Amino acid sequence: GMDVSHEDLSANYDRSLSINFVGSLDSGFSSAGSCDLVSSGCHGTAVSGIMAARDGNNIGVSGVAPRAKIGIRNILRNSTDSNSNRAMLENSSSVWVSNNSWGAADNTGKLAESGFFWQSGVASAFSTGRN
Repeated sequence: GMDVSHEDLSANYDRSLSINFVGSLDSGFSSAGSCDLVSSGCHGTAVSGIMAARDGNNIGVSGVAPRAKIGIRNILRNSTDSNSNRAMLENSSSVWVSNNSWGAADNTGKLAESGFFWQSGVASAFSTGRN
């Protein structure tokens, strides 16, 4: 999740680049003040800030690419091989950089082997994505 209303991120958030794998509008797409360990909104907010915290707003820090558009893909909320494939493929021609710090879906820290569809999605995104 990510705090889509965060003062350093909201200007760069592009909903069209996001995929919500759980259906409800807010699940995994956090809003102001909801960054806590239970909602898991903190990790995505922190990573997004490193990547694309807005510059020139006299608030906080500036990300590595402060004018980049960012989207959210809350794949860990409904982690299936086919959803992972979709997360890698959808909008691949519009996505220049993809950060996949997904971690273990079951919170054990043990990563499962990558599924066939995820591997296929990565390969397709590399071959048909942005040139």
